[in-house]
Amino acid sequence: MIFTRFFLFIFLCVSCLANLSAQESQRFIVVTPEKTGTHLLTKLMSRLVNKEVHNCWEHSLPAKEFTTLLDEVESSNMFLHMHALPTKEIIQTLKKKKYKVFFLMRDPRDVMVSLLYYIEKGWSIGPCGLDKPYGTLSLPEKLQELITGERFGLAMVEAIILRRLDWMKEKSQFVYTAHFENLVGSEGGGDDKKQLKEIIKISQHLGLNLSTAELKDIAKDLWGAEPGENTTFRKGQLGGWKEEFTSEHKAAFKKRYNKLLIHLKYEKNSNW
Repeated sequence: MIFTRFFLFIFLCVSCLANLSAQESQRFIVVTPEKTGTHLLTKLMSRLVNKEVHNCWEHSLPAKEFTTLLDEVESSNMFLHMHALPTKEIIQTLKKKKYKVFFLMRDPRDVMVSLLYYIEKGWSIGPCGLDKPYGTLSLPEKLQELITGERFGLAMVEAIILRRLDWMKEKSQFVYTAHFENLVGSEGGGDDKKQLKEIIKISQHLGLNLSTAELKDIAKDLWGAEPGENTTFRKGQLGGWKEEFTSEHKAAFKKRYNKLLIHLKYEKNSNW
């Protein structure tokens, strides 16, 4: 009888530790630069952990406010998404609370095209809005302005991508960088095998033990907006910049950001 109770006690202790470990392995946030395909990654994470996303549109928060936000989101059984800058306060808080980060990157040229049409729907980012002088430009001129910032002083590649690159410098045990091009699958112009491979890596980084069949099932309808979902999803296609960039846009982008494209492995040289 005594041995039975002893082994039952040990079993319960092990079960509690396993549950605690599983909870800690699922403690994470999603960080995305604007227009990199946020809906794609948050939808995937929601299905992997069976939780809803809580979106916070602040780019940075003091450590105390950020800690409060994390606790509130966790107590609501949700996970947090932010367009967060890699500030010292946010990074230290996440590490202290043993969170993991899932960061999303996308070809900066496609980001600019997505941003162009996002603003055309009536949204504004900095000086770029239809109700501002920017709105009087032609569509090609608007795209040129997003790339260069020469007229109104804010180059969007710098504002959206470059300011967040330090997330990718963090150790892989802390930050996993996913790529839109891998996640989008064949419906978005990508590859289903690459999509599944990316999903497997994400689930492993999260500490989940899902079968390949379960992950394939999640991947089936990952692309696209949910019916009735409030999202800025437009086309969800990779390589759309090729249809929008003129020779002038290409020249401006190469001059300023070709090293960035090579660093991110979207190009090998300037021959594009």
